[in-house]
Amino acid sequence: MTTTAAAAPLVYAIGIAPAQASTDDDVVPVWIESEVLITGDEITLMGPGGSFGLELVETTPTDSIDVVESESLVELGAVFEDPQASTVEYELDLPSGASAEIVVNDDGEESILLTNENGDLLGGIMQYEALDAAGEPVQAALGIEGTMVTQSLVAPANVVYPVEVSIASGTVWYKNAWVHKVTKGYIVNADPTPLGRQQIAWNTHSTHVLHVKSILGTAMTNTYWNWNIEQQFVCHVVGAYFPSGVYNMESWQPALSWGEIANPWDRCNRIK
Repeated sequence: MTTTAAAAPLVYAIGIAPAQASTDDDVVPVWIESEVLITGDEITLMGPGGSFGLELVETTPTDSIDVVESESLVELGAVFEDPQASTVEYELDLPSGASAEIVVNDDGEESILLTNENGDLLGGIMQYEALDAAGEPVQAALGIEGTMVTQSLVAPANVVYPVEVSIASGTVWYKNAWVHKVTKGYIVNADPTPLGRQQIAWNTHSTHVLHVKSILGTAMTNTYWNWNIEQQFVCHVVGAYFPSGVYNMESWQPALSWGEIANPWDRCNRIK
């Protein structure tokens, strides 16, 4: 983690990039806009769904903030020097009507989903790192009560101090989205962020659909997005297939429900 100490606010652009760097007219670029303002130990994240704040409450001698621009994330963390300190706190500042809830994905990973007053994605908070002095992973748990987010070591007696922990927060689940025309038809692509890959619980897939459609925009959604494309997309989100790559939804695939193609053989795209 990189310690950030600044008297004046620092503004970073994160996740602002063309969807596809190409001179091919068949590639339709989409721009995703997200920014973060850092003032001391407080950050303000500004994204498509609105803005929210997160402040690291200093409970240990060492804390840090690091902008991970390539992943559209801001990392906040602390170092526990001894077993007397095993919880770090972050104060959450949400706009009126927004809500926060802990979601757990199929791998048992906890994260915090933030939605605005309209139910659209505002952002999220995920576990980012928890390592002891020997470089071994340490189990940590997220919690939220009111506006206070906590990250606590689960078994602090079994680790080698000092222990470094951090969370990461972002405003987008997808860095970019684009449509690529090919001989067979077209491919709708969505490039998920680490936050988007983690927040794939059963109760979030409809939010993924709304979020990626908002990124594509009304014109592209009306032209290229249909039931077939949506079922392939939901299959990638729920089934988490190709977790290390871009989600590709192909227009020429048979129109089947995501439940029929979410398996190790079809992997969300039946015809190869």
